[in-house]
Amino acid sequence: MYESKWGNGPLMRHTPTYGPSIYNMQYRRYYKRTPPSIDGPTYLNVYSGGTKTYSLVNARPGTITWEKSAGSSFSISPTTGNSTTVTMAGNGSGTLTAKVNGTVVATRPIATSTATVHGPIEGLSSVYPGNNIVTYELGHVPGLYYSWSSNGSLVMQSDNGSSTCSFKVPSYYTGGTTDVISCYVTAGGSVAIGSFSLTVDIY
Repeated sequence: MYESKWGNGPLMRHTPTYGPSIYNMQYRRYYKRTPPSIDGPTYLNVYSGGTKTYSLVNARPGTITWEKSAGSSFSISPTTGNSTTVTMAGNGSGTLTAKVNGTVVATRPIATSTATVHGPIEGLSSVYPGNNIVTYELGHVPGLYYSWSSNGSLVMQSDNGSSTCSFKVPSYYTGGTTDVISCYVTAGGSVAIGSFSLTVDIY
């Protein structure tokens, strides 16, 4: 059932298709309001400078205030207005909350890390044919993208941007092959952090 009021008439409960003919009820349109959300990254690290601005979008007019959960590994300033600056204060996490007129309208979990990416790539440097799956890893830093590749002898099983990646050693290799596994790390999708590689002998 709908509740509607037309002109000076009373508030009425009615079926979706009922209404004055001048409103062409059969051609009515629906509008969906986008819920409020906090615009800003879910990670802060040393490569982002440890500081980012977060803004509340799609909120109704009102007084906007900001809060952080107890024990958060970041500070916020200011605590009022359409946006706030979040500065990390060590390793950890927390939740940023936006309120409008005292009512919570959006939250954003934020993880922080002071770690830096460093080599070498960890994993086996000697493998044997036989469809075995081997996993390689580079130091994990939240908020960074890891792009893995190989020269082709080892077949990559997944590349989801994480700090670990698995490769298959095909059974058709008879040995005596050398491959190079590489990992290119970026921040923000384009800022180069570093490139790392590991030579793998296939016996």
